Amino acid sequence: MKNKAVSRRRVAFALAREDRFWRTLSYVHPRYATPSRALIFSSILSALVIVLIPSFPSVILITLIAEFIPYAISTISLAVLKRDFKWILLGYVAFIISSLYIYWACWPWTLTGTLVAVISIILYPIFVRGSLYLSELKKNTWYIIYLVGLTLISLLGDPTFVYENFLPISPLGIFLMPYDVVVIAIFATIVFAWAYVTNRKK
Repeated sequence: MKNKAVSRRRVAFALAREDRFWRTLSYVHPRYATPSRALIFSSILSALVIVLIPSFPSVILITLIAEFIPYAISTISLAVLKRDFKWILLGYVAFIISSLYIYWACWPWTLTGTLVAVISIILYPIFVRGSLYLSELKKNTWYIIYLVGLTLISLLGDPTFVYENFLPISPLGIFLMPYDVVVIAIFATIVFAWAYVTNRKK
């Protein structure tokens, strides 16, 4: 568990080292050989989340979404890189499971997680050259559709999956269990195929 926490905090360091984030965060402490500035930066962000969302279970739900969105993307990467039927099948099944976990994070946190992800996409050009950003955005339009689609399914889904709803609208119950699972599976299948075909052309 400790290793996973440290790994998440090194994301800022990895991005900075690839010139995709503030270069200063790629600094490595000469004595301890750790990305000290990136660790401090990530710790400050984590503290801000806890302050802004005082309910700890809600923080866990946001964390769940933040964990499984990258997992979902990595399953597509696995399929694209391996290009073998068994790996494509494994990535496909894992993508559906990741999508279900994001959905089960409950309304309105599915919406909150999507908004955070979309805001990060908007802010991304600040750290990346414009041409590279536009190129990546064009190839990964499926990512935005995926997040928005899961949020809409969450809104139309089973009212059971609600936790500390601070919004005036709740899930409409159009897709009740187990039909919501079927809808997500179909939607995830379409997105997986779209993302696979698009990125395989690279």
